Amino acid sequence: MSIYKRTIAEFYSYTNPIWLKIASPTSNIDNTASCFSVYPNPAEDYFIIKLEDSTPNAILEIYNPEGKVVYQENVYDKQSINTEVFSPGVYFVNLQGIGNGQKTKLIIF
Repeated sequence: MSIYKRTIAEFYSYTNPIWLKIASPTSNIDNTASCFSVYPNPAEDYFIIKLEDSTPNAILEIYNPEGKVVYQENVYDKQSINTEVFSPGVYFVNLQGIGNGQKTKLIIF
């Protein structure tokens, strides 16, 4: 099995005027800068929120896969969050107060 590894390819047909641009699966589609990071990820006992800009604090929201807020707290840069209140699984982290609604995935085991 081979993997297609071109950055951008343009395909066209002489019989049909359809043009497609295909980006590589390794290309970065979202060019926005990251406003925060979560580590370690996957997390076991705790994870840390690192704010990437000068915001002194923000509101942390953690959503389950159904979109329900399961955790909300004011956080500051490099704050540690205990994961014992979470069941193992995939969660989505959002910080209100910085960025444009950027979310990141968090795995807890």
